[in-house]
Amino acid sequence: MRRWYQQARICYVYFHDIEPPSPFYCKKNDCTEEAAIHQQFANARWFTRGWTLQELLASRHINFYDRNWQCLGTKESLCPILTDITGIDEVYLKGGDLNEASIAKRMSWAANRETTKVEDIAYCLMGIFDVNMPLLYGEGSKAFKRLQEKIFEDTDDMSLFAWQTVEVKSSMSPQNLHAAPHNRGISIFAEHPRNFLATAHVFSSMSRGDSSIMSSGKGLRLELPVFRIKGIGARGSTLRVAVLDCKSKGRQHTRPGIVLQALSPGHYMRHPTAGLVQVNNRGIKNADSQRICVRKTMSFTRPERSRKYTSTSREVAVNWY
Repeated sequence: MRRWYQQARICYVYFHDIEPPSPFYCKKNDCTEEAAIHQQFANARWFTRGWTLQELLASRHINFYDRNWQCLGTKESLCPILTDITGIDEVYLKGGDLNEASIAKRMSWAANRETTKVEDIAYCLMGIFDVNMPLLYGEGSKAFKRLQEKIFEDTDDMSLFAWQTVEVKSSMSPQNLHAAPHNRGISIFAEHPRNFLATAHVFSSMSRGDSSIMSSGKGLRLELPVFRIKGIGARGSTLRVAVLDCKSKGRQHTRPGIVLQALSPGHYMRHPTAGLVQVNNRGIKNADSQRICVRKTMSFTRPERSRKYTSTSREVAVNWY
């Protein structure tokens, strides 16, 4: 479908829920005509639908029309407004290579979008990530996991793992992290694009290489710096942080890390509520590079507590996202 839009000479977008920006409307709302368009665009359903994202990005020329078929402007003339509403940089709205945007950034573009069918939140993004996979209606949320696995096969961008659950607390600290549930874990893959809403600024910092990461039936095998979190109780704690090969815009001296819980030596699941942490360069140097396996599916297994954990990782302080 993306190619279909790319090959179209022009795309017409009709807004059934946008009124003409009449002088009466502008006077009533004390705004200019441009501001009136911005206000109504912000509330238009078209910007909340999953399938219209690739329509917006792939079409070279778009004319936008209100409910009376009056032209409101073009994709080019309204580009600043479109960027403000969608969070998509102008360079990509103007035809820039989408592969230059990180996985996390592209996922964030769909964070506030919805689809009628659960599976379509994955299928509508295939063109954005230039991947193909069978459409299996009835698989539910597994479709989005399958999309991420397909993306993973073709990319070395580890911002794919730089996401947070909606349950993440803004006041997370080592103290309340220690009190988090220890009998439940989540997949290394996100449940929905909304999990990337706060990480659009994360981008890949280096290539993973061919041998540092691979997929198996139960999980992803990665080679990453791993350490214990300073302030998390005893040395026998099962909590770890794995540092991703990513950086964040405006945070050049830190890298994001994901909080893990050990199931057994070398095998982990993502912590269900911890979100991401920031690790500075000094902390990364003090961390030990380890080969680990992180579950691809949710786990309800209680982590083992064993002396084997006591000396496997060094302790490093972190900051919370």
